[in-house]
Amino acid sequence: MKLLLICTLTLISFCVILCGAKKGNTKKGSKSNRIIWGKEANIEHYPYVVGLLAHNGNRVFCGGSIIAKSWVLTAAHCIATVKRFKDKVEVTLLPEHIEGSIARGNATYIDGSRYDTCDHDIKEYVYHDDYVSPQGNDLDGNIGILHVEQPFTCTHETVIKLNSKMDHGRGKFGVQPGWGQHKVSSDEYSRILRFFKVFVLPRKLCNIHFWLTNYNPEGKICVASVLSRPCKGDSGFPLVVNISGKNLQIGEEYLYINLSKSTNFSCTCTVKLAGQKTLSVPG
Repeated sequence: MKLLLICTLTLISFCVILCGAKKGNTKKGSKSNRIIWGKEANIEHYPYVVGLLAHNGNRVFCGGSIIAKSWVLTAAHCIATVKRFKDKVEVTLLPEHIEGSIARGNATYIDGSRYDTCDHDIKEYVYHDDYVSPQGNDLDGNIGILHVEQPFTCTHETVIKLNSKMDHGRGKFGVQPGWGQHKVSSDEYSRILRFFKVFVLPRKLCNIHFWLTNYNPEGKICVASVLSRPCKGDSGFPLVVNISGKNLQIGEEYLYINLSKSTNFSCTCTVKLAGQKTLSVPG
């Protein structure tokens, strides 16, 4: 079976609301750009999570989820940045992030200081067409995939199933794990895996929020968290909800509290990345 090649799956990026943060506030030291009070976790509980590390350090710049034996789902802005002008779109790849970087799995401590970790060299990367569309914005299609050299076969490296239904998870509690910033008072990233719980709001409540913020609610979901929230270093990590006893990824955190249009993401699409390239994702 080929994952994402045969079926077009809907993955919905999510936002955090009702937690005292306001859209666009990224001032250094502001609580809105910090993940705070996340609880410590063990990779055994989130074996589908990987941290993305630059080749010259042990601090994550983004995260991702294992969606197939050699593939990781992450945020497109972890791969490239986009600037839109009246007559063109300027795409800047982030070689300091991706080229020579690794996806680290099997890790409770992301710096590798305790227990065994498994590193996987990133050899290919691709982002969604909508992310670089002249008519879009950098919130649209903010999804990317990474192809790694070494398959995910370590003890605590397993595939997470992706949600294929728009309303899956609404009205339920979900979790997001990650190694991003976790203190209000410093820029320190967490060495140990942490998670926080969120409530996936019903559609009616979500629509009210979008109406108040002048966003189009189509293809979006909202989550609420009173004390904890994602932040720097948490981009690309999965939002997971347990449905009928099975963990499903229903979204991925990509830019703090910003919103994204829902994205039908199939790897049969052709994307522009150093020329035309089509990637398939074997199961």
